[in-house]
Amino acid sequence: MWNYWHELFLNDAKYFAERMNEEFQGMPALGTEEIKPEDGRLKYRRFSAASILFAFTALEAIINEFAQEYVSNNEVLPKQKQEFLTGERKERFVSLGKKLQRWIPKICNGKNISRNLMNDFKEARNIRNALVHLNVSDDTKPIMGWPESRAVYCVLETVQGLILEIYRLYGKIPSDWIKNKKSIHTQ
Repeated sequence: MWNYWHELFLNDAKYFAERMNEEFQGMPALGTEEIKPEDGRLKYRRFSAASILFAFTALEAIINEFAQEYVSNNEVLPKQKQEFLTGERKERFVSLGKKLQRWIPKICNGKNISRNLMNDFKEARNIRNALVHLNVSDDTKPIMGWPESRAVYCVLETVQGLILEIYRLYGKIPSDWIKNKKSIHTQ
């Protein structure tokens, strides 16, 4: 059913956003008071976090998968370029932003992600970073970075747009459900 890991991860991101939205419907107002599992906010938090993290995992996966495919299909590439694109070089851990800026042009015949999409990516990355790198207040209570549902959907829309752009630049046609905003769990 899934041709690539990024398809599965993007589908999971959509699924968790849908679940987050279901939990949000009857949830009490968000605040800094104690989180009680029975009030739905904990599920909302889990689903929103899962959606954002799976979306970024999907974006990372498509770049890695297409880079690996590019290297496999171009065996005449210099070893240094092969190592760069597969992460086998010293710089094994390359940020997602650098992959979008450096790897995509290399595997897509010099074509770049549009400036607007890169700006949207930076905003989405800030939302993700606020979620992943939680702050602690003076009284040592965690400040739960409650992403509003629209922020989660903004991240999803940006990642989906980037994935579609990568398909276009790479010269592949995405499966129909990647273009759809809903997960296959709900269709």
